[in-house]
Amino acid sequence: MTWQEKAACRDADPNLFFPDSEKATAEYRQTAERYCAGCPVKADCLADAMRRGDPHGLWGGMDPEQRAALARQQGKTMQILRKEDRVNRERVELVQNVKDWRQRGLSSADMAARCGVSKDVFEKRLERARRYVATGHAYLAGGGG
Repeated sequence: MTWQEKAACRDADPNLFFPDSEKATAEYRQTAERYCAGCPVKADCLADAMRRGDPHGLWGGMDPEQRAALARQQGKTMQILRKEDRVNRERVELVQNVKDWRQRGLSSADMAARCGVSKDVFEKRLERARRYVATGHAYLAGGGG
């Protein structure tokens, strides 16, 4: 059974969700929102509209402007998550490199030079990286297992 078959609006007049005139929009929207409010597949409906980029109608309780705002926010969130992922992978890599460099007999100053930073900056980054790895998050960032 598809999410559409489970939707609270499955037997409703489609015009509720796609009004013909601007005058009817507020009235129709209120009626449509009542369907969406308790719908068991509201999230699926919204996700489908977001995936398709549907520029019309009320889907998952959101109109096109609200969906566009959500898409912009999701884009910003994904940028943040990608940056965090990159930083976390770099932390894991730094801890792994330091182990290798120590076995080769490199000093902290030499390691800092390899990273292109001062010794103080290197030591701060290494401490943050070690804390990150010690919490077990390294496994999630691709550094464990």
